[in-house]
Amino acid sequence: MNAKKRSLHQKQIVDDAVIAYVEWREERIEVWNAYGSWASAPPEDVRRAHAAYRAALDREEAAAMVYAGLMRRVGHLVETADYHSRLTFVLGRAHGLSFGPK
Repeated sequence: MNAKKRSLHQKQIVDDAVIAYVEWREERIEVWNAYGSWASAPPEDVRRAHAAYRAALDREEAAAMVYAGLMRRVGHLVETADYHSRLTFVLGRAHGLSFGPK
């Protein structure tokens, strides 16, 4: 993969992570809404409201797992970029090259 494609791929991972964060937050709100409905449900609706709450929890967990996986990938990108920056700096200094203001 060339540098341009790699950069686009990396940006897409970060974009996907941001979207996943928003989706997780939305599911989190739905959990609280479902919990409120369950907590205030009349006796005849408690089972249905509890099932809706459990389903909301499952969706929130799934969204959290997607977000966590993407953040691991973003973390790897950051670690790799930091490593490459330091390596470029060290190799440049070893070869008499200067990076930054003189």
